[in-house]
Amino acid sequence: MKRLAEIADGRAEAMPQPRWFEGRAGPTSRPQFFGALIILVLLSGCTLLRGPKRDRTDFFTLEAAAPAGTPAAVTTPRVLLRTVELPAYLQRSKAMAVRQKGGDIRYVDLAWWSESLDLGIARVLREDLGRLGVPTASRRDEDFVNELTVRIERAEGVIEGKAGRVEFVATFELNRGDGPRPVSVRRTFTAKSAAWDGKDYAALAKALSGAVAELAAAIREGLPRG
Repeated sequence: MKRLAEIADGRAEAMPQPRWFEGRAGPTSRPQFFGALIILVLLSGCTLLRGPKRDRTDFFTLEAAAPAGTPAAVTTPRVLLRTVELPAYLQRSKAMAVRQKGGDIRYVDLAWWSESLDLGIARVLREDLGRLGVPTASRRDEDFVNELTVRIERAEGVIEGKAGRVEFVATFELNRGDGPRPVSVRRTFTAKSAAWDGKDYAALAKALSGAVAELAAAIREGLPRG
């Protein structure tokens, strides 16, 4: 208490501040603080002026490629497309898949499908079948005779060394169960090999569209007769 009284009367010096505290609240610290604050504001302003980075991702869509204008056959039975199934590696992402040497799959960050690949193939397959004179149904409450299931095994670009190509392999099954003897047709389809430079993803989408059109023609040829 005596010590406190002496300090209050000015007869004794206050206890010195520790070294870690020196300069923290002194008058010289304020300009340094405001200077640092100004620098941060200027840096933030530069970032805002530049704006966000532009998204360079390209999106692609499959298109019907079967020859148009084919007259529809009156006797061609309606086909119900039940489903288009994809292998697991094509379900993981909408990014385009490229198979590399050794079987490694690379998903292209800047090239994406605009819709799920199974939905895109189903949509284009229906349109291609219609162009080829095969009417399709999308629901079971619609009249149909043949039931179609498609399983995709390959639908990607392939790069081996400097050479590239497009691979499309599918299995389709047609079932007709409206008579005393159900008919079932099951076939594996491989599209014609198409060259690809490994860089042009619009060309890859176009080649896969052509492969789906070839699949539609194979399905038409495989329809149960009678």
